[in-house]
Amino acid sequence: ANGAEGYEVSRATSSNGPYTVIGTTRGTRFNDSTAVPGQKYFYRVRAYAVWLDTIYYRQYSNPRAIMAPLTPSGLTLTAVSSSQINLSWTGVPGGANIYYEVWRSTSSNFSNAVCIGRYSTTSCTSKSLSANTRYYYRVRAYYRVATSDANNPKRIYGSYTSISSCTTKKS
Repeated sequence: ANGAEGYEVSRATSSNGPYTVIGTTRGTRFNDSTAVPGQKYFYRVRAYAVWLDTIYYRQYSNPRAIMAPLTPSGLTLTAVSSSQINLSWTGVPGGANIYYEVWRSTSSNFSNAVCIGRYSTTSCTSKSLSANTRYYYRVRAYYRVATSDANNPKRIYGSYTSISSCTTKKS
């Protein structure tokens, strides 16, 4: 908002409230670290500015319903060759807007991890791997929320699965 110094974010479990202020931000992004996956929340935001030690608030935005997806389960890894591992997992409820992000690392502490892809299905193939090498994986679900910029959708992420590992076959 023009002239805003920050934004106040409030949340409720019903569109009619009651709403509780859960934080403020100076930018246009806010991470609700207290949200419970699978719980639908209604969020509203209002801009504020400070003048002569007094806080002035604008009107609240219309409430928007958002739910962080549950965590996928049952991550299964199968080495099918010296350069390929197949992954599958149990999906989460949420309909056609649920997608999955798959991450891979060559380190058990998951440093240098790379996202190998985003999928609308509950399986994928990790390719172009080195023979006889242990790889570590984790998966998280996200809601894909359409925006006015079709090439830049918003994503609402759930938690990662536990890290699982698998070793490719020898050459």
